[in-house]
Amino acid sequence: MASRNFVVLLVLGLLVMLLLTLEVAAKQLGEHVGGLAQLTNGDPVGTGFHNDFSTDWNP
Repeated sequence: MASRNFVVLLVLGLLVMLLLTLEVAAKQLGEHVGGLAQLTNGDPVGTGFHNDFSTDWNP
């Protein structure tokens, strides 16, 4: 019976660790997507090149 309790606690602990990892990963992904939106200067498709001086499309 003790081994079943141990397995239950182990699974719960792993589940909590997985959820925390996913939360951190989602936060990092959100920052990454935010950075990409800044890099494309608000252009979600990213059709134009972006530089610091102009928002024109530079072929």
